Amino acid sequence: MRLNNKIPILLMFPVAALAIYFIGGRVVDVQSQIVSASRQWLLIFLGVYGVNFILAWFLKNAWTPALIRLLGCGLFAYVAISELVDTVGGMWGHLHQLLGGEGTLDDTVVNAVRYTVTAWTVGLTMMVVCIAIGFESGKDAE
Repeated sequence: MRLNNKIPILLMFPVAALAIYFIGGRVVDVQSQIVSASRQWLLIFLGVYGVNFILAWFLKNAWTPALIRLLGCGLFAYVAISELVDTVGGMWGHLHQLLGGEGTLDDTVVNAVRYTVTAWTVGLTMMVVCIAIGFESGKDAE
């Protein structure tokens, strides 16, 4: 993939994360504070995403920074995976209602859990993209 095609594709993820962050301001928070925690982590993921690609751009051919970037992004991906597992696992009995069916949960709880799962999924996707994509040197970009 050429660089002029790669930049707009890589910018889709932070734009989506910002949109989800601002949508979270309208979701009514529940007592467990899962919405506010996932919103704060979205900002952290955005920061890591930005720093990752700045480092990837300026340190294209350096192995040590590349390994540190990958390890750091892997750590944040692990946080996102563990939070997704905790959230979905805690609501496993209500999965039918979370997917649009009838159930006993209040609508605010359902909306909060749906938002939280979406936010953690976007964060995980951004960290996977950080791990998978870098910037090659000019001769390797063809």
